Amino acid sequence: VRPRTKKIYVAVCWSEKALKESDLEQLRSLKDLEILQKTPIRVLHRRAPAVRPRTLHWAEAKLINPHYLTVRLCTQAGMYIKEFVHGDLGRTRPSLKELLGSSGATEILQLDVEGVGSDKMAEQAGQT
Repeated sequence: VRPRTKKIYVAVCWSEKALKESDLEQLRSLKDLEILQKTPIRVLHRRAPAVRPRTLHWAEAKLINPHYLTVRLCTQAGMYIKEFVHGDLGRTRPSLKELLGSSGATEILQLDVEGVGSDKMAEQAGQT
């Protein structure tokens, strides 16, 4: 049995909704949330249509200003991060857009992989 690989991402995002610190609290409190992702529209031409459950292990978020934020996510490997942020027209649930309580657009502007590794790596990274 292969150990489950975790990845840590850092993303800069934009929200049409003006955000407050209180909007980020629910996101920060999430632990091991199951995300259901249908095959993203952008890869449907090369991947079989399926629903893939993935785990969001934890999330950190900081406001840059009311419409811009940085998010740091620890996820199960294989999660489509861009689609998690904007929801992919409802194909990823819940999405960051939903978790922020936004009815408007939420977009990803920059995405970086901060780390790939084991449970221990992910736990240590989440303590910062």
